Amino acid sequence: MTSTSYSRGHITYGGTLPNIGFAAALLRWLVPQPSTPWHPATPSVTATSATATDGRRVHFPHNWSWEPAVAQPIVPLADLLTGTSFPAGARVQLGAGAVRVFVEIH
Repeated sequence: MTSTSYSRGHITYGGTLPNIGFAAALLRWLVPQPSTPWHPATPSVTATSATATDGRRVHFPHNWSWEPAVAQPIVPLADLLTGTSFPAGARVQLGAGAVRVFVEIH
């Protein structure tokens, strides 16, 4: 493995098949902390996050199931489409196959 800084990030190249220990260490290095403020109640819920150009953190929880699901944010959020606010720990409903867009509230 080799890695170098470039612009605001890194370029990393791996020319190996890592064993379990090396793979775990590599993933901890690549993603040192969870990037999502969600606790999904079911495995059908995933979430991605990004930083908007104005610096706000935006979150996109997805429900990949044909059934409704619930996720709980660990930070206060507001739904960007409806304006509804959710405190940390609230139960956020996700419809079947739904995606929602939230912004962190500070």
